[in-house]
Amino acid sequence: MLLSIFSSGAVVAAEWSIEPSISLREEYNDNIRFTASPHPSVWQSRLTPSVKLSSATEVSEVSGSAQMSINQYAGDPQVENRNDLFFTLLTRFRSELNAWAMNASYKQDSTAEERNTTGVVQVRTQRSVLGLSPSWTRTLTERSSVKLDYNFQDVKYGQINLNDYTYQQVGGTLSYQLSERDQVTVSANYSALKYAPTSRLLTGVTIISIDPGIISLGSGTDASLNESSTRNIQVGATHQFSETLNGSLSVGRRSTVSSVNHTCTSCYTIVGTPISTFTSETSGSGSSFSATLEKTFDAATVSGFASRETNPSGSGLVETDRVGVSLNKSLTEKLTAAVDVASYHTKYISLASPSSRYYTFDPRLNWRFTEWWTLDAGYRYQRYESEAVANTTTSNAVYLNLAYNWPKMAVSR
Repeated sequence: MLLSIFSSGAVVAAEWSIEPSISLREEYNDNIRFTASPHPSVWQSRLTPSVKLSSATEVSEVSGSAQMSINQYAGDPQVENRNDLFFTLLTRFRSELNAWAMNASYKQDSTAEERNTTGVVQVRTQRSVLGLSPSWTRTLTERSSVKLDYNFQDVKYGQINLNDYTYQQVGGTLSYQLSERDQVTVSANYSALKYAPTSRLLTGVTIISIDPGIISLGSGTDASLNESSTRNIQVGATHQFSETLNGSLSVGRRSTVSSVNHTCTSCYTIVGTPISTFTSETSGSGSSFSATLEKTFDAATVSGFASRETNPSGSGLVETDRVGVSLNKSLTEKLTAAVDVASYHTKYISLASPSSRYYTFDPRLNWRFTEWWTLDAGYRYQRYESEAVANTTTSNAVYLNLAYNWPKMAVSR
């Protein structure tokens, strides 16, 4: 439907624009693999050319971006050179009462980026993520609207001990504007997570499942397929306390059902009956919430957030509690300072695994010394603690990033 809308004669681009840029980043990291084992420090060089394209009219927009990062590492032979890729395509169309949007993306990066969402520390390897997110918003009255959206992700890893998965979520949100400063929402969503099949060799007496009780008495194989589904409902409100202070709060409840489908050889029930296929299932529930608060000053902005969410990862479905504070301040007309602090508490939902904590501290400076040139300098500290081990994992990194943004080139008609 969106393709027919944008190909129709009623939607003719009023302006085409292109915005190229290029950056060079140099970084020193004393633990780039984020491991507790002995390790060397690493120097990283990253060259990143990128381009943004867009076409817009009063009722439609088509925009996209392409970016490639060429990464070179020195100091650790276990860290291989690689190229990261990032592509996006966004289409929007609006009428008097309706708004449609379609967002498609593909990225190829490192599992280190996954920590910022889940707080889970995994083996450093390359991953690829294909995403698709259509949505539709309908204005019901002057004060109310409804939104339906769908999210699809296909994630693949370059490490054998991380599981590829597909993730789908469909949801809806009803919004009502109580006043100029207050809005309330009710939202519900359903998500399904499916991992790629895995298999293992069985030797000797092996317990395959406790509920139901299944064991292996000899050499064989066990192929398993992990799936889970989550239902979540939330109610929320946003409030503008003043011209410079606003906040939001939403609370809800989730329920999750996880199952593992087994196909095995040389497997038996506890009474000795041979069995080739069976399913073990677990279920649970928990709370979900999200809160934000932002204060704006003359030359600074301070914001805080807290949330509890469920997210997929390469090692299972996790529940993550996240708390953080951000500060941005203009020191001069060309110099800006910022600092981000965040804390994660993560536990697996369907696995009997220990919980973990992950902390980040990221101060940085941005100097726009000309209209087109900028220089970023920063420091990043990361810390990981697991209930399973006494040792903690830490990482320190310092970096400089020089970027040039070409003037926006636009053609109107």
